[in-house]
Amino acid sequence: MMALALLTAGCDGGGGGGSSSQKPSPDRTASPLALEAMSLEYGAELTWNQERLQGAAFTLCYVAEQTEANSSGATPEDCFFYEEATIINNSASPMSLTGLDGGQRYWMQLEAVMASRETIYSDPIHVTPSISDESLLETDAWDWESAPDLEA
Repeated sequence: MMALALLTAGCDGGGGGGSSSQKPSPDRTASPLALEAMSLEYGAELTWNQERLQGAAFTLCYVAEQTEANSSGATPEDCFFYEEATIINNSASPMSLTGLDGGQRYWMQLEAVMASRETIYSDPIHVTPSISDESLLETDAWDWESAPDLEA
């Protein structure tokens, strides 16, 4: 099953990529940086409007969702401040992430550093990679031996 998440609202602040450590804030007007994620089998396809931000250097951050905040108090939605986050410098659109856990929700955020050193953040988005049908067949999720006889 495919899922699409569209992001248009912006954040300010800093994080990875050598920026300040101020948290992004949702109080800002719409960001020119729009990040989209499409669920793939054990991965995600990411795209954004990099042509609108000519000369910018892009950094992607993603982290698997967990139930609790990390030791710094950050949650996965605060990707650039989450200790367990994966940071990918010099990212370019389109971008494929592979090897993700199917059925696990991942939070993602994009940072663009302009030639003027202005930093723009996308809002965090989430995507849940799909699980292959073949992997479901290989599980012992259904015990045929103890299944009820529905024809009786």
